[in-house]
Amino acid sequence: MNGCFRMSRVVRSLTLTTIFLSFLCDGCRKTSKPEVSEPQASISLGSYGLSADYAKHDTDNNCAGHVIGYRSVIWLTPNLVSVIFNTSPACRSTTDSPMDAGVARVLAFDVHGKLRAQHDISYQADGREEVVSDGDAFAGPDGSLIFRIEEAGGAKSGVLQLDDQLKYVGRIDRFMETGSVVDHALAFQEGFVSNGPRTYDVFDGNPLAQVHQITKEWPAGTMDRKVGGKGVMYMLCQQELKPGAYSSTNVIYSGAHRRCTLMVEDAMQHAWHAELGEDEVAELVGQLHNGEVLGIVRAPKVSERLVLWSADKPVDELPWFPAGYEGKIQGATDNMSRYLGYGEPIPTVWCAKFGVFCHDEAEGRLMIFDRRMQRPLVDRAFPRNSRAAISPDGLRYATFENGELRIYTLADVE
Repeated sequence: MNGCFRMSRVVRSLTLTTIFLSFLCDGCRKTSKPEVSEPQASISLGSYGLSADYAKHDTDNNCAGHVIGYRSVIWLTPNLVSVIFNTSPACRSTTDSPMDAGVARVLAFDVHGKLRAQHDISYQADGREEVVSDGDAFAGPDGSLIFRIEEAGGAKSGVLQLDDQLKYVGRIDRFMETGSVVDHALAFQEGFVSNGPRTYDVFDGNPLAQVHQITKEWPAGTMDRKVGGKGVMYMLCQQELKPGAYSSTNVIYSGAHRRCTLMVEDAMQHAWHAELGEDEVAELVGQLHNGEVLGIVRAPKVSERLVLWSADKPVDELPWFPAGYEGKIQGATDNMSRYLGYGEPIPTVWCAKFGVFCHDEAEGRLMIFDRRMQRPLVDRAFPRNSRAAISPDGLRYATFENGELRIYTLADVE
């Protein structure tokens, strides 16, 4: 939920523009702002060390592109929520004065807003000449918290695991390849491989322990891939490079028609697949415990769809964002009975600085769904510099916005 002027956002905006250029609808900017219920608890984070101007440098690439900052909200249990932010500066004092020392503060509160635990993590904050990504933390296996360490300066990539009391559990000093909001297992690739078979070590549990080692050679035409606790899944696509002739290639050709297939293989290499419609592509989210695969399907001139694929059942389409938004799953219950998504307006503004389309809106759209209902439980405007998470039991959600941690109760559904 960061500003559009980070390079990673801009590159993705270019890809989306290719797909959606003919679908710049008038309704993209007509987002209503429905009434938002009052939170059951609001905690001012300024008294816990959050800078009053913590979001000041969000759109300044000279700051955000070189200094790593953290901003997350994570449920550890149905009654315990964690919020993470850096207490160290978010920008260099001068452009030629690298700032190595960073401190991220991890706090855990109960649903009434009472502080239950605190843990400070030191990290190297400045990427020096290298462009860095935002700091990341997310829900790990079995109620744990995963704090991702970005490579910067002399620091190498890795992950820290904390338990639900924010006590140190362990550390893996490797680059994490994939993770998922629905499958909390972590995958690490062994070494760097530019082509040929790749080997992945998959870790799960609390403490983290290796549960699988998977070797896979991704075929030409693989557009998206995930390695998780149950195996691998990937989108295999062909493109019409000549009339009536479809070819497999890793180069994406603008305007070429596509035919894509979801490929799923478990750790024992038992496989199944599902065909997508003409010109449909999918962003894979992860695999549920029952083996179903969750993904977001996109195609030109139509709104995107959130779907579940299964080896032995028809495709299940779930409630999702309306036309004009690119949505992301931010969290879900284990069985996807309830889930939270954040939607950004499809880029419609030309950013001359980067030569691509982006968007100049400070707000996106937060929606929480119950799959038994077409109408969302929550539908509200939401600042792009904020964060949100849904509790593991789906009965609450929490936000990190306007310098506060806010905890809300979700309505029950008969």
